Order: sequence, then structure tokens, then C-alpha cells
Amino acid sequence: MKKATSGFTIVELLIVIVVIGILAAITIVAYNGIQQRGRDSRMYNDLSNASKQLEVYNIDNGSYPSSVPQLKSVLIRFSVKPIVNGVMYCGDSGGYTIFSTESGIQYKIQKGQSPIIVTPNLSWSGASLCGTTPYPAFSWGDFWVANYF
Repeated sequence: MKKATSGFTIVELLIVIVVIGILAAITIVAYNGIQQRGRDSRMYNDLSNASKQLEVYNIDNGSYPSSVPQLKSVLIRFSVKPIVNGVMYCGDSGGYTIFSTESGIQYKIQKGQSPIIVTPNLSWSGASLCGTTPYPAFSWGDFWVANYF
């Protein structure tokens, strides 16, 4: 008489391991997508708030900031400290554009528009971001180190 053995066979164990691996892969992919949507949402809100602050400045002063001291007086805040030179403002009396980069993605907002994601162009310069418009371009890098909350 043979004694009955209890336990799992190798095939059963392999099937369980494969199923756990598939579930883990699905979870990781879904989690990464959620993180990116969260970063996008946070940046959209930050840029929208910056736009509102610039509109208040325009109402109070009759124009948008066109120099670094004027821009610093607006006291725009981001919810996460941007990388050094990770935010650029191009503005004059008639309008403005704000660019920000986070996790290799570039975001943009212009006067009267909603924030958008633009094709990454990580060579920050006034010419590449502001185009041919006569906006003076300012990098806020050191400003954010001093005024970040």
C-alpha cells in the first residue's frame, strides 16, 4: 500500500508564480500611469494659479511683469520645488507665457489659455521658448530656492 502524499506539484507552483507575476506587472503599469496623471494635474493647477496671479498683477499695475524684480513681486508658488531653471517666464505688457519642466515633460500656459503639455524641448532659452515675440525671458531658478514653501 502506498501512502498518499499531500502537497503541490511543480506544475501547480509554476502556475501560481506566473499568475502572481502577471498581476504584479499589471499593477506596476497602472501605478505608473496614475503617478503621471497626478504630476500632470499638479502642474496644470500650479500653472493655472500662476496665471491667476499674473492677471491680478496686471489689474493692479496695468501690465504684466516685464523685468525680474516685477516678476518676483508676484510671488508665484509651485506645489513642488521645480528643478533649477525648471520654470521660465516670457512676458511683456501685452501677455505672457510660462514654461515648466517636471520629470522630462514640458508644460506651457499662455495668457487666456489652459495649461497644455508640449513636446519636450529641454534646451531652455528665450529664443527657443518664446519664439520671435519680443518677450524678455527670465529664468526663475534662484528665485524658487529662496521663496519655495
